[in-house]
Formats: sequence, C-alpha cells, structure tokens
Amino acid sequence: MFSKLSITFGALIGTTSVLAHGSITNFEADGVHYEGFYYWHPLPNTSPGWAKTGDTGYVGFPDIYTNWTGDTNMPWVLNDENIICANDATPGPTSATVHAGGDVRFNWGYWPQDHHGPIMTYMADCRGPCETVDKTKLEWFKIQEMGLTNRTKNPDKPYSLDAHTNSTSGTWAVDWIIDHRYNFTVQIPSALALGSYVICHETILLHLAKLNKQIQSYPFCFNFKVTGTGTVSPQGVLGTQLYNINNPAFYYNL
Repeated sequence: MFSKLSITFGALIGTTSVLAHGSITNFEADGVHYEGFYYWHPLPNTSPGWAKTGDTGYVGFPDIYTNWTGDTNMPWVLNDENIICANDATPGPTSATVHAGGDVRFNWGYWPQDHHGPIMTYMADCRGPCETVDKTKLEWFKIQEMGLTNRTKNPDKPYSLDAHTNSTSGTWAVDWIIDHRYNFTVQIPSALALGSYVICHETILLHLAKLNKQIQSYPFCFNFKVTGTGTVSPQGVLGTQLYNINNPAFYYNL
C-alpha cells in the first residue's frame, strides 16, 4: 500500500517522550556533518533543522489527546498548519549544502522495536531563503519512500505493548533503521534544479491503528541549498492539503 502512496500522502509533524522515541539528532550531507534538532536541543537553535515546541514528539490523528473512534465528524488536525514540519515549527537559521544526486544520511538516534511503520522523505522549494520561509506556502513533493519490506512475522520485532497483544508484525522501514544503527540515507534527485529547499524526513507509526487509536507521525525538517546543473522543478502540494481522512493507510492493521 505505501509503495503506491504518491504526493497525496504528505509531510507530517511530531510530538512524544524524549526517551520513548527517536529524533534526528544529526545528519550528514556530501560528507559534511550537521547537528539536527531534537527534543532536548538547547536554544537558541543554530541548526539547519527546524525547531519545534513542546517536550513531546508526534502529532496524532485526530489529535494527541483524543483516541480515534472512527467518527469522521471529529475535529481533525490533518489540514491544520501545525501538521507542517511540527507544532509551531520555525525554520532553522542556517542551511546545509548538498549537490543534486548526492546523499543525505539522517541519524534517528534511537527507536523502540515495538513501533512500526513507513519512512518517507519530501522536499519543498523555498523560492527564496528557507530561513525565513512561510511554511504554509511550501509545496511538497516526495523523493523517497519505504514501507512494509517483508510480510514474514518476526518474533524479534514485537507488536506494540500498547496494543495488548502478543502478535508480531512483518518488517517495516522503521525496523530497517533499527537494524542499521538508526541511520537512513536519502538520495537527492540528480535532475533537481539548484536552489533552496526544505527537506522533511518522517516516519508514520501504525501500531495502534487497528484499535482505532492514534496514527503517530514524526516529521523532521531541514534547510538545504541544492547545487548542480539540474533543471527540474517538481510541482508540489501544500502541507495543509496533503492528507485525507479516508486514506486507507490510517486504518491499516499491522
């Protein structure tokens, strides 16, 4: 299912306990190391990573306070501006540099084994300095996705304890980063036009979906200057228009 999700399955935000989930503490682009923005990051922020408020790490659906009952008349946060890059997210004051066709390696620092889901990466052209961009005007296009990689149940990758079950899921992208020391590498499209972009690298957790509870999204955004000779400028979608309550992903049973 996730391999078929296109630009309509957008860029999300995050909030939960520092110890319970990971965050992108650092990343590497074209061999240069940069500091990320994490929940206990000292202020003021000097990283290319966007700052986010609060001491939590995900945005849930419909929200972080109400268990999902399936009532489509409930107030949803899918189309609220806080879904873009974080709750009250503000751009980083600096930018990293990467060439079109180059790699960016994100380090999540940590991730619990009982939280499963896909990993996706989006970009948006700032059409000017990303350090001062209005996030509600960013238009996002997808450059990477990884979902369910193996349907075989694995007793070493337990289902969420929150779900009160002893069953196990298959292997997901999040399991892949656990097996690779919490690193995930994304390639920038080689034909991409040079310019200033925001990259959103996120995971979406589905371990409580079958109980009609929250879908948890953990997006992290970063400012980048893309160099090279590319000429392609993909069309994107506003962050507040990316999600649809009826998307089957939000009902998926691990």
